[in-house]
Amino acid sequence: MSNEIPLQVFYSKLDNPSKHSEAYAQAVSLEEISKEEAPKRRIRNLHPCARLCMCLWFTFVITSLVLTLIGTIHFYYSYQGCFESEHFEMEKLITELDNIDQISFDLVTAGIEFGTHDGDKLIVNFYHSAREKYLLEEMVGGMSIIDRVLYINDVTPSFDYNTCQYTYIEVLFPSDVSVQTSDKAISIIGTVQVGYVATGFLSNVGDINVDVKVGFVDLEVLNAKSVVANTGLGLIFAESVWSAESVVLNVNTGSVRTQSIVSPLFEANAVYGTSWNVDIQADFAMAHTNYGYATLLRPTHFSANTNQVVSVDVHYGRALASYDQFYNVEFNLQSGIGHVDMSYDDDCELADTTSTSLLGTCSFEAMEPTTTVTVSVTYGVGRFIQTEPDFDSLELSVDSPQYEIDEDDQE
Repeated sequence: MSNEIPLQVFYSKLDNPSKHSEAYAQAVSLEEISKEEAPKRRIRNLHPCARLCMCLWFTFVITSLVLTLIGTIHFYYSYQGCFESEHFEMEKLITELDNIDQISFDLVTAGIEFGTHDGDKLIVNFYHSAREKYLLEEMVGGMSIIDRVLYINDVTPSFDYNTCQYTYIEVLFPSDVSVQTSDKAISIIGTVQVGYVATGFLSNVGDINVDVKVGFVDLEVLNAKSVVANTGLGLIFAESVWSAESVVLNVNTGSVRTQSIVSPLFEANAVYGTSWNVDIQADFAMAHTNYGYATLLRPTHFSANTNQVVSVDVHYGRALASYDQFYNVEFNLQSGIGHVDMSYDDDCELADTTSTSLLGTCSFEAMEPTTTVTVSVTYGVGRFIQTEPDFDSLELSVDSPQYEIDEDDQE
């Protein structure tokens, strides 16, 4: 029997490969078609209720996107017509500083700013603005001087976005410091129901006592005899403020944020919210909040030979105090329910240590004066950080309180 391999069989299979190619192409084509039709089949196989829900969902998404776009465009043009309205009235008052001892304002919906100008007189610009011209007739307000008091009053209705009735007042003092200091310091007292009070680059001002029910108070580069600012709901921001007597800032619901304050007495209180304060130069410095957190960073002495008291008090929340001066420090950290901790170097000694109480001292070469730091938390966490003193900062004095602040330290 021959052992030859029947090659003809193999040749016969390869002679006509078209059938296999066509079969393979049909298989691939059917596979691609099945992949394309699979989602369609899955949708067709869904329950009618599921298909209805899917259609409603896509309709809702598309409709929401269209309505959002239309609403954004409408709000943009409506905003321009409200706060950048071409319908306004202006009243101007110009008087000598010698004629005024006090500025008193009582405003409903308004913003009032105190600044400076290049002249030697006191200028007040009073603006009424509304969405339509006829609405200006309903706005009642003005200025008058009675018994050396400049009264600024406005009884504009509460803010309504449909009418956009709003009052803006600009009070400009002479920018020349010699002109301001040559006359009696003018006090600023007033209330704003909804709006704001702002100051900038004012020197030799008397007592400042402002109250904003809803809104904010912005105090920047201010030199006054005393400063009191209150807000019921909002924000108080103070930076580079110098006072010969006291700076007291109170917020019911909101936040107090201060930086570079120079005054014998400093208080920053928030009932609900935060009190954040850095670089406070005062003999008595206190940050307090009932519910939230309070922070007092790097306080320094106002008077060179006066003992300093630093207090951070929180009822529910967190309290933090830091100190980096070369004076002797006595610290007392207390927590009712929670814990306290401390970061310190070799100069500090702990007299009493528990999870809720830390007592001790930090001693340096200088024996006087002494700083007492108290951190108190009823429910929460209290912390005290004692860092290496920055001796470059010891050149600070009450006579020249202006100084640079490292941006990295503000974080």
